[in-house]
Amino acid sequence: MSCKPSRADLAPRSDANRWRGIRDQALSDLSGIPGCVFVHAAGFIGGNASKDGAMQMAIEALEL
Repeated sequence: MSCKPSRADLAPRSDANRWRGIRDQALSDLSGIPGCVFVHAAGFIGGNASKDGAMQMAIEALEL
């Protein structure tokens, strides 16, 4: 997942900040999404072992 909003009102909500800097199983446990790899400390990019997991992460980040 990668996020660079074109407008401030389209940015992921600040609740998604809780994922920032977290990796691997700790991130999967925190997010409830299996296969998480990382979310960058600045929050602008993250990764998952699967495409479906990455999509779940992106959707969750926008809904948080």
